[in-house]
Amino acid sequence: KPAAAASASASKAATSGEVARAQFTTAITNHEPTDDVTTLDNSHTKIYFFTDLKNMSGQTVTHRWSFNGNTVAEVKLSPKAAHWRTYSSKVLDPVMTGTWSVEVLDAAGNVLAKKSFDYTKAAASDAAAGGGSK
Repeated sequence: KPAAAASASASKAATSGEVARAQFTTAITNHEPTDDVTTLDNSHTKIYFFTDLKNMSGQTVTHRWSFNGNTVAEVKLSPKAAHWRTYSSKVLDPVMTGTWSVEVLDAAGNVLAKKSFDYTKAAASDAAAGGGSK
């Protein structure tokens, strides 16, 4: 029975931390997101997913990236302090318009947070006006 108690407390420890903030952004400056993206047009080809983690030092946190409900990448992160800001990023293929999401998972696979954004086709007038940069 002591082993079962230890197992239960270990499972509880895996979810003892929290995600204080989670958001998509087009850039990270000084360890902070520069904007909060919910819709992005396909003239942009890079996106970041920022998370502000509390009390998760020494644990493994995963950013699971999905496109239209299908997992396309998993990024493992290892917070090194009680308050840890981190991010992962994705280079977007402009033809892959639709819904992108990231789930933040603890080591046990529990979903701590989930966010999504819509990747849309750029309006023809935006492209003609030089909306994209090279």
